[in-house]
Amino acid sequence: MNMLSRLRERWEKSFFARPWQNNRVRRVFWILLSFIVLTSILSANLWPQGYDLEVGQVSPRDIPAPKTIINREKTRQLQEEAEKAVPDVYDLDPNITKAVEQELELIFQTIKDVRVLEEEMPLDQRVEKLQSKTPMTYTSQALYTALSADEKSLEGIFNDTKTIIKEAMQVGIRNTALDKAQIQIRSAIYALNYNNNLKDLAAQTAVGVLRPNMVLNEELTEKLKKEAVRAVEPERILKGEFIVRQGERITESHIALLKELGLQGSQINFTVILGLAFLVIIFLGIIIIYLRKYKPIIYRNEKYLTLVSLIFILTLLLSKVGIVFSGYLVPVAAGSMLITILLDSRLAILMTVIMSFLAGIMGGNDFWIAAVALVGGIVGVYSVSKLAKRSDLTRAGFITGFVNVCSIAAVGLITHTFPLQVLKDGGIGIINGVISAILTIGLLPYFETTFGITTSVKLLELSNPNETLLRRLLVEAPGTYHHSIIVGNLAEAAAEVVGGDTLLARVGAYYHDIGKLKRPYFFIENQFGNENPHDRISPTLSTLIITSHTKDGVELAKEYKLPDSIIDIIRQHHGNSLLTYFYHRAATENERQENINEDDFRHSGPKPQTKEAAVVMLADSVEAAVRSLGKPNPGRIEGMVRKIIKEKLHDGQLDECNLTLKDLDLIAQQFVKVLTGIFHSRIEYPENIAKEVKEIEGRKVQNGSVNQ
Repeated sequence: MNMLSRLRERWEKSFFARPWQNNRVRRVFWILLSFIVLTSILSANLWPQGYDLEVGQVSPRDIPAPKTIINREKTRQLQEEAEKAVPDVYDLDPNITKAVEQELELIFQTIKDVRVLEEEMPLDQRVEKLQSKTPMTYTSQALYTALSADEKSLEGIFNDTKTIIKEAMQVGIRNTALDKAQIQIRSAIYALNYNNNLKDLAAQTAVGVLRPNMVLNEELTEKLKKEAVRAVEPERILKGEFIVRQGERITESHIALLKELGLQGSQINFTVILGLAFLVIIFLGIIIIYLRKYKPIIYRNEKYLTLVSLIFILTLLLSKVGIVFSGYLVPVAAGSMLITILLDSRLAILMTVIMSFLAGIMGGNDFWIAAVALVGGIVGVYSVSKLAKRSDLTRAGFITGFVNVCSIAAVGLITHTFPLQVLKDGGIGIINGVISAILTIGLLPYFETTFGITTSVKLLELSNPNETLLRRLLVEAPGTYHHSIIVGNLAEAAAEVVGGDTLLARVGAYYHDIGKLKRPYFFIENQFGNENPHDRISPTLSTLIITSHTKDGVELAKEYKLPDSIIDIIRQHHGNSLLTYFYHRAATENERQENINEDDFRHSGPKPQTKEAAVVMLADSVEAAVRSLGKPNPGRIEGMVRKIIKEKLHDGQLDECNLTLKDLDLIAQQFVKVLTGIFHSRIEYPENIAKEVKEIEGRKVQNGSVNQ
């Protein structure tokens, strides 16, 4: 111990200890520590796994995928295949068809013109003339045929050729099908009933003028190809699926997948880690802003901030472990219930949303994991918002598990999961709820003790009559015990109507007078004889004995490790009120009244700081005053109650608690209702009626003996 004390002293005097004494510095430290730990937890899977494989190497082990990813290489191949499968879209261009027909007409007209206009020229010269005027090349025989054939046959074969070309082009001719179309047209021409020379001329003309009239629609073709690519379902590598098996030869695709998963070589995905760090900063910022704006008491209390961080980190660590077995085994509900019981239910809902989101990220960016965790966590908050006994935590675990099953079943219907898998996941959901309750029950006492927080569970335990101090009070100061029980009923009823903590008010009232255990017979409720010890001592000494019971109560409460909230009620339940009886007695007995100081006859305080301490003070005074009434009835009880409250108000005892005049009126009504039920009037039997009743009972007994 001496060594520890010396080390503590050296630390407190050191240069580094000075900044640590600043609350703001410590708060920033805890926030930074939370940021580092949370980012490390989320990015744990992104650190290299140590696989250093090469193409052609044989895999030394089975390598499963640690998370679900898209197989980009395979998906790209499927998209290319889908794109190639889309045929080009062509549009029929009527202008090309019309141009071909016009060109055919022009050639026929040119042949006719040369035949008519150049009749005086020798045939060889006309052949040369015709060749020079036509836009296409003919064989010499075809040119001779064009100039020497009879006009009717020439016109007939040209008309038939025109019809054949028109029919072919109405169907449509693509670039790739031009040769095929030419062959088909030549076959159709040679099937005509003309001589071969005319058929040759017509075939050469048709082949020369024929052109594709189907134009590629690039815009529509590109659109259809893109739609086909988008329609391809991405090929996924599921979590746990083997990327490569032991003994399998490593290929380029294997290397690509290993790199995608961050499993190849010593690469660290710093981009993802940076993104996770930003996400943690955003969530921590949301929590801090919420606490500063809506929960300043928690924000300014370093102890509470540490507790929030600890539960946050612990929940994510446990979720990290649970995800190894199943994505639905994340005990977010445990963190939600702990924050609800220890701190605040609204803060618990905010933390549940954030923890569920991060659990989904740890589960491979799985939205459904986050959704199930969110629903279970919120139900956990509602389940423990009002605890009546510790077994309610067990009930909350089963409720959370049941809701998890419902959520998982809904997810199964949405994602078309196999029924057997849904049953398996549902069982895990129930286990999740039970584990959450077990964790809450197991961790709650440690958090209560370490951080000095009084929970409803702790108060329920303290309200047990078998608690050591209450049993001592019952045995050693039974009058005080009975008085405390009534004060507890009054305080609980009053706290309910003014929005206070009813359980804290009741338990605080049970323990408010434990200081009387030191000298129980100096207090009137424990004096069962006619002798009052205060009659034999001075008023000043009596005042010292009476006022010391608050100080003795605080010391006793600390010895038995009662919560701070109970100790505050013990310390404040008399405020600095005046002991009127002993003050007036001292004034009466002392001839020189100017020597009497009123402050010497007051309690040491402080005045009540909370609603709970104030209602215990009022209930304590009211119960003692009403008990002193000779014949209490509703009217006299109400008059006494309002008188006591008015005196406390005028004496300034309620100046430092946040009770309004309306609250005081409601408190008075509750006090009257409870006290009227306790001190109700009894029927007084006249003496002669009592004698008659006894005589009747006696005769009944005698008659019964005779009949027997």
